Amino acid sequence: MVAVRRMCTKDDRGRRGVDACEGLPLLTGAEGDEAERARLLDTALRLVAQRGYADATCGEGIRLAGVSSADAHRHFGDKLECFLAAYDAVAEALLDGARQVGREHGDWPGRVHAVLGYLLHRLAALPDVARACVVELPQAGREALARQDQTFARLAPLLRPPAGWGGAMPAPVVDQLLVGGVWDVIRTTIERDGPAQLGALRGELAAWVLRIGGGAGSDGALER
Repeated sequence: MVAVRRMCTKDDRGRRGVDACEGLPLLTGAEGDEAERARLLDTALRLVAQRGYADATCGEGIRLAGVSSADAHRHFGDKLECFLAAYDAVAEALLDGARQVGREHGDWPGRVHAVLGYLLHRLAALPDVARACVVELPQAGREALARQDQTFARLAPLLRPPAGWGGAMPAPVVDQLLVGGVWDVIRTTIERDGPAQLGALRGELAAWVLRIGGGAGSDGALER
C-alpha cells in the first residue's frame, strides 16, 4: 500500500544542495528490502525534481538513499527503471485518493470539484513530486510518456460527464480534452509559478471542465 508521509533525515540534509525534507510517497510499514527500495524511489523523485531528469545520476541517488551500489542494482537496472517505478507509486497513490473523494459525490459537478481539489492540494503539498512527475516526466522519453497516458486513461472517468449531459463531442475526445487540458494547466503553473500556486486553480479548472464536458452550449448553471 502506497501512502504519503514525510521523510527528513539529518544526514541527508544539505548534501550537494538536495533537500531531503520534502513529503514524498513511501511504502508505509516497509521493512528490509522493501524499505531499501522505498528509499531509492524517494531519492529518485527528489533528484529528478531538483536536478532535472537528464542531470540526475544513479551514483548520487544511491549515495543519498544510503544503499550499496550492488543492492541498488538488485532493485533496479538503471535510472529510468527506478524513476518509472517511483512515478507508478505516485500515480497509484494520487488516483486512489482521487477515487475516494470522488465517491463521496453522487453529482458530476461535485465530483469534478472534489477530484480536482484533491489532486491540486496533494501536488501543491508535495512540490518534489509535482516537479518530477508532471514537469520532468516527459524528459524521460517515450516509455515515460506511455505511463503518463495510462494515468490519464485512469483519471478520465473521474472527470467524465455522465451519459445524458448532451455534449456534442465523442466521449474519447472529451476525455482527451478534459484530462490533457487539466494536466497542461497544472504543468504550466508548476513551471511558471511553482507548485504552491496550484490550489488557486481549483475553481477555474472545475468551471472549464464542466463547460467542456457539458457541451458547447452549456452555461454557468453547471458551475458550483
